[in-house]
Amino acid sequence: MNYRSFIKRDYKSPEQEQRRLPKYLSWRRRHIAAFAVSVSLVTLLVSVIPFEAEATRHENLNNTDALKVTHSLALPQDQGNHSQAVVRDSIITPAKIVTTKQTKVKNGDTLAAIFARHKLSATELHNIMALGKSTRDLRYIKPGNTIHIRLDANGKLLELTLEKNRLESLRVSRVEKGFEAKQINREPETRITYASSKINNSLSEAGQKSGLPQAVIMELAGIFGWDIDFALDIRKGDEFRLVYEEQFLDGE
Repeated sequence: MNYRSFIKRDYKSPEQEQRRLPKYLSWRRRHIAAFAVSVSLVTLLVSVIPFEAEATRHENLNNTDALKVTHSLALPQDQGNHSQAVVRDSIITPAKIVTTKQTKVKNGDTLAAIFARHKLSATELHNIMALGKSTRDLRYIKPGNTIHIRLDANGKLLELTLEKNRLESLRVSRVEKGFEAKQINREPETRITYASSKINNSLSEAGQKSGLPQAVIMELAGIFGWDIDFALDIRKGDEFRLVYEEQFLDGE
C-alpha cells in the first residue's frame, strides 16, 4: 500500500484557484511587456550609436583644417633679383676674344708699313716708339724677323712681340697707362751626349753612322785638323769617342 503524506499539500477550493489565476496572468503580462520594452531600447541604441559614430567621424574629417599646423618660412628677398642680375651680366658682358696674327718682315718693310697693313693705329705706333731705348730694336727690324700681334675683339692692339731669334725677343704690352716694353731671353736646355764609332772609310761616314750632327763632325775635324790629316792618317779600324753638349729649345 502506497501511503502519501497529505500534510504539506495546499488544499484550496476551485473558487480560490479561479481568483488566483488572473493575478498570475497579470504578473506575466507585465514581465513580458517590460522585456519587450528592454529589447526595443537595446535595438534603438544599437542603431543610433553607429550613426552617431559615423557622424562624429565625418565631422572630424571635415574639421581637418583645424588640425593643420602652418609654419611661415622666410625666403631670401633678393634671390630672384640676384638670378636676374647674373643673367643680365652674362648677356651684357661680351666674351673676351683675342686674335693672334703673325707676320714675316719683308725686304723694305718698316714697322709703320706693318701697322698700316694690319690697320693698326698710327698714334699707338708713335706711343710705342716714344718709349725710347727699350723699343729701339723696332727701328732696325730685318727681313726674316717674325712679329706676333695680339688684338682684342675690336681690333685694338694688346701686345706686339718682335722675335729676333729663337732665344731673344722684344715684347710690347698694353698697360693701364699706355704701353711697356720688356726684353725676353730664353734659356735652352743643355744635355750631355756620348758618341763613339769605328772608322772604315772616312771620319764623316763614321760620324754619321754614330748619329753625330754634321755640324759636330765639322767642328771635330776643325779641332784636330792641325794634328791629324784625315785624308792620309786615318786607317781602317781606327775608332773615336766623343762627349759633347746638345741644346734643346721647345723639345727640339
